[in-house]
Parts: sequence; C-alpha cells; structure tokens
Amino acid sequence: SLHIINLKNSATAALAPVLGATGKLEIVLTGDQYAKDEEALFDSNVNSFIRKFLSIQPFKSRESQINFRSVFHTSVLGCDRFIQKGSDDTFNCLVEASKIVNTAGGSYDKIGVIVNNDPSSSEANGRAMPGSDCCAVQYNNQGGPLTFVHEMGHLLGDLWDEYNSVTTDGPIDNSTSDNCYA
Repeated sequence: SLHIINLKNSATAALAPVLGATGKLEIVLTGDQYAKDEEALFDSNVNSFIRKFLSIQPFKSRESQINFRSVFHTSVLGCDRFIQKGSDDTFNCLVEASKIVNTAGGSYDKIGVIVNNDPSSSEANGRAMPGSDCCAVQYNNQGGPLTFVHEMGHLLGDLWDEYNSVTTDGPIDNSTSDNCYA
C-alpha cells in the first residue's frame, strides 16, 4: 500500500508523520506550474511517480520504511529553468520548493518537484543536487516517473555517477572517486 498523505496549507498539516516519530524516510512531492483546476492531474502524477519508485530495488524491499506526502499548490517555482539551465536557476527552485513544503508543515528528508509539462512529451529530463535535501526535479511526462527514481538516487545516495571529476583512467586501487571505483 502507498503511504500518501496529501497536505494542504491547513490545520491538517499538523497530522503529518514526523521522521522522529516514525523512523522512516520522509519524501515530499510538490509541483511546479500546476493550475488550480489541475489538482487531480497532480495527484495522478504523484501516484505514478511513487508506484515507479517503489517498483525498483532497493526501494521496493524497503517500502515499509518510506513515507510519501504531497503538497499541491499553484505557485510557479521556476524549476523548469533549473532543469534546462542547471545551476542558473538552482537557488530559486530549491528555495521556493522548500518554502512551499515548510509552509505545509511536517518534517521531510527529501523533496521531489514535479514540473507540469506537456504530458505527451517523451522528454525525460531532470536534475538534482547530490548531497542536499532538495530537490529531485523532473517533468510529469511519460519519462517523469523513472527520471524521479534516477534523480532521487542522486539525493539519497549522494551519487555523482554522471559527472567526470578526472580526465584520465585511474588505477584500480579499490578507492572510490565520486561513487565509482577508480
């Protein structure tokens, strides 16, 4: 069963599970660029992202250790620019997403942002800031759920698997270099 609590900016936010009380990983999904009449679309996107996340190991076998919450709002966070341009709009996206989640109440360990985009698009872009609590950002299109799993890997494992920190092959010496053996 999915562990979803849909938080609104209301008194019900106080009922949200707290990490200290549950001992579980708390992931909050929020949106960017959803209109007031698109809450059902947002809820559907949240459910598909969570289902995909929990269908892949190691998350599948740890489902009972993970709580998901969602926060619907109609603010524009600018996270689509974060995906397209990278660090140029990092600050705005991360700060605004954190504000939205903090206003809703409850604790969290990681935040995922679903950017409302053309759902028929197959563009599977996303971005995350390894080592931070915010945010795994991706579009709500066909590739979005799997991109969410990938971007959460950056946040949860501090993975830098796509980034080159050295320009030459190193010796096999059982030491790690940005999460990869060199």
